[in-house]
Amino acid sequence: MRLLAQPGAWGQLGVAEMADGDRWKSKSLAELSRLAEQLRLGTDGESARRRAEFGAFVWDRFLRPGAEAGGASGAELIGLAASAHSMLSRQQNAAVVGHLAARLTCQPPQTLDPLVGMANLVGGSGLISDEQAVNQYAQALAAAIRSGARTGNYWNSKFVTQLFQKTAAAEPVMRELTDSDGQVRPEAAKVMAWVYARQLVVKQWLAYIDGKLADKAIAGDRRAGWLVAKAYAETLVPHMVTPRLALPWLRMALAEAQSPRIRLQATEELADSYARSGMHEAAASMLASVEGQFSGAEASRIAGLRKDLPRQRDAYRRLAAARLAEQEQQNRRGRLAYYQERLAVARAMKDEDGARALEAAVTDLQKQISP
Repeated sequence: MRLLAQPGAWGQLGVAEMADGDRWKSKSLAELSRLAEQLRLGTDGESARRRAEFGAFVWDRFLRPGAEAGGASGAELIGLAASAHSMLSRQQNAAVVGHLAARLTCQPPQTLDPLVGMANLVGGSGLISDEQAVNQYAQALAAAIRSGARTGNYWNSKFVTQLFQKTAAAEPVMRELTDSDGQVRPEAAKVMAWVYARQLVVKQWLAYIDGKLADKAIAGDRRAGWLVAKAYAETLVPHMVTPRLALPWLRMALAEAQSPRIRLQATEELADSYARSGMHEAAASMLASVEGQFSGAEASRIAGLRKDLPRQRDAYRRLAAARLAEQEQQNRRGRLAYYQERLAVARAMKDEDGARALEAAVTDLQKQISP
């Protein structure tokens, strides 16, 4: 185990696997991605040779435009490309990005998860300054949002914006902010909030939303959509995510919404913000109060949210406990550094009694601090 803690040792595992004939070439894409990660850590000449061999293989078999790819999904190919990008040339990586972005544009995913992988691929392969690659990515992201892709992981709205160094780069997403009926697409609003937050100008985004809310012609479902957008953006104003700041705006959105679809959207966002604020009882009460307003699939969705609250509560408590424990560890490290400085002074002044007391304190703290 100690050996495998060294990056070069992990690289040797990949070299050994490739040295065992050509059987590695028949592995699944997930296994090939894992092998690429191992090879990437190799530090010797043999590792470099194997990386070149691996890169040539995956390029020809899976990643080049026109490759058959064995029926692999776009998400699988993105995962492989993100793991193997260091084994391809810049030109090859650019071709991969263009090919996979076009594929995602034509066949949008159901969640934003593959777009996070694509962003990692573009950034990891050094193409973040390539306007064409970033625009291809932005077009794929916009297509996913237009097709109704869900956010997926809560942080995906942040992760998918890592390539947008200027707000203008996200223009394809901005064009998808509302649908043909003028209804805000929540995923687009969340992504745009992060685009502005990364530039430390989220208040400009809020000003844009406030302009929409000031328009008296925007009412009912459309106003509810803009209130949901404002709620999310408000959570980013302190330059950190503070879900509690969304609550008053989401309550207003729920009161304003008229259609079952938009009421469900506002309800889901409100329940999530309650849960992320540690207010699980309030979430349960709110869901119980609106459950009778829905039927069919929407009622089933509300029931699912209520059923999931205990799991969310337990996860929240575990995270809070872990944060508290880490804070205590940081406090102990600070005290240890202070006592060690005092101990050095006591020894220099030949204060034997003081040194013994400080040595005992240092020893006690060292036992309490996690390695």
